[in-house]
Order: sequence, then C-alpha cells, then structure tokens
Amino acid sequence: MAGDNLARVRAYEPELQRAEAPKIRHRKMPKPKSEAKLRCIKRIAMGILAFAIMFAFIYGKVELSRITNEQSELIAQLAQLEENNRSLESELEAKTSLVKVEDYAENQLGLVKLDKSQIEYVEIENDNVIEVIEKKDDSLWTSVKNWFDGVLEYIGI
Repeated sequence: MAGDNLARVRAYEPELQRAEAPKIRHRKMPKPKSEAKLRCIKRIAMGILAFAIMFAFIYGKVELSRITNEQSELIAQLAQLEENNRSLESELEAKTSLVKVEDYAENQLGLVKLDKSQIEYVEIENDNVIEVIEKKDDSLWTSVKNWFDGVLEYIGI
C-alpha cells in the first residue's frame, strides 16, 4: 500500500504543486508624495512652455503682418513720390526751355536779340607785335647745349 500511496501522490503531484505554488502578483509601489508634486510641477511647466511657444508664434505672425503692411504703404508712397518727381522734372524742363528763357529775357529784363546793326568794329592803329626776349645764361655748359640744339635743329633731327 505504501507503493500505492506513492503512485497516487505522483499522479496528483502537478495538482499539488499548482495548489501549493504561490501566486505572484506584480504591484506597483506607491510613489512618495514628493514625486507626485514633482510630476505636477513638470506638467505645469510644460503647459506654460507650450503656451509661451504658441504665444511666440502668434506674435511673430502679427509682427510679420504689420511689417508687410508697412512695406506696402512705403512702396505706394515711393510710387507717388516718383510720379511727383517726374511731373516736377517736366515742369522744370518747360520753364527752362530756350523759348521760355528768350521770352523772359525780352519781356521781364528788357533785353533784345543782337542784330548786325549793333556790331561796332574797333581799329587799333599800332601793330601788335610780340617780342620774345631771350634769357642769356652765363654758364659755359648752357651755351654749348644751346649751340648743339641749334645744330640739331638746322639739320632737322
């Protein structure tokens, strides 16, 4: 019978092992309160950071829009000033044309055009003669040089 009991025990051994084996449960350890506070602070900081980034993007778009509007206004102002410049240049050309200058000289200043009857000829009785006075150098080398220059000029070199 002892052998019989042994056979029974071996037949039920896996059931006994299963029944006797402790069940292992994995359970998280409760976190200390300081970690919970730290996690809360991290979440608040991330929220503030996300808000700051969103605000920066919106502010950048607003500034870009403002600068674009200012640029378009300045371009329109430049076009208007260029048009004014062209009209002033044409007005200046009209005022300084030869016909306008002649008209102003005749009507405002009382000037008249020069005609042939107004030309007077002046005769000078003395003959105008230009005399070149030669400078005489007293040095020997200067006189030799002048003689040599005269010979070369006579020969035609």
